Amino acid sequence: MWAELFSEGRLVYFLGIGNVLYGVDADIKGRNNQRQEHLRRLAEVAHILLDAGMILIVTAIELTQEDLELIQTTIHSDKIETIWVGDSVTTDIPYDQKIQSSTYPEEAVSRIKALLEEKSIVLPLET
Repeated sequence: MWAELFSEGRLVYFLGIGNVLYGVDADIKGRNNQRQEHLRRLAEVAHILLDAGMILIVTAIELTQEDLELIQTTIHSDKIETIWVGDSVTTDIPYDQKIQSSTYPEEAVSRIKALLEEKSIVLPLET
């Protein structure tokens, strides 16, 4: 997904939780009960990149509605689209789109781009 958006000339960055855990969060790595601080820092990094006009793709597992609400204290909810990829939903977060694991990548990319265009997050490219 991100590679296709990038090849279209869009500013896109993939931010995995590992980028934060082993970078910005290196000072608290290994300490117990730092989940909220990890999420707060992830949200701050995401906020900076979104403010710069980038499309940001973040992957995270085991997020809860409470976690999302913490992230939304920094990033306004209209800038967040939640896409669930996989067959079994293992979170209480309502998602904007679900993609089954059997979905072909091209179809998944098309569906995600359509959602982002519908929400005016990604505008269609002029031809």
